[in-house]
Amino acid sequence: MTSLVNKYQEKLRAAEALRREIEALEQNQELQKEKLFIDRLNDLVNEYGFSRKQVLEIMGLKAAPEEGVKVKTERKRTQFIYRNPHSGEQVEASSTRNAIITAWIEQYGRDVVLEWRTAV
Repeated sequence: MTSLVNKYQEKLRAAEALRREIEALEQNQELQKEKLFIDRLNDLVNEYGFSRKQVLEIMGLKAAPEEGVKVKTERKRTQFIYRNPHSGEQVEASSTRNAIITAWIEQYGRDVVLEWRTAV
């Protein structure tokens, strides 16, 4: 039970420290200027009917993704050309899972077939 009381008192001290930090920030002139700028900018955006994204596009800036929206960062798979020197056949694929390349691997061995690979 003592540990809960200690945790509670510790949290109260931390909350008090945060409250003092917030009060100090609110007195900061730079913060006041930034808040005033944001308020005026929002008023202009609303007055002219633009979205924040449109404003950033007009200014040539890239909009940050909205909170909670995941941005896809998948990279494209590199394409390779596999040239079979025995048959002269060539296959373009991004992996060795291609049916023809799999057959070549079974016939000639993986290391040999990978030597035939060149980037597109």
